[in-house]
Amino acid sequence: MSDTTAAEAARKAAEWAHRAEMAYDTAEQFHVESKEAGAHRGQQSTAAVLAEASQDWEGARKKAAEMANMWANVADALQLAELGEHS
Repeated sequence: MSDTTAAEAARKAAEWAHRAEMAYDTAEQFHVESKEAGAHRGQQSTAAVLAEASQDWEGARKKAAEMANMWANVADALQLAELGEHS
């Protein structure tokens, strides 16, 4: 990682943030579908599967958000180091 620049780390942070947003949207969609399926008689097993998928995507969103935060912190540290090299 010593060759990573602040700009590269910032790009990685943005990529992970985008993944977190996509995972959030997917989790939300599964949640909505689970609620809709649960409202129909005989669809409880489908609702349970969809609810589990929603939880799985929420876990993926959390991990992606953590990675985005980590890369943002790396970008900050590298930027400070790069600025210190130029002074």
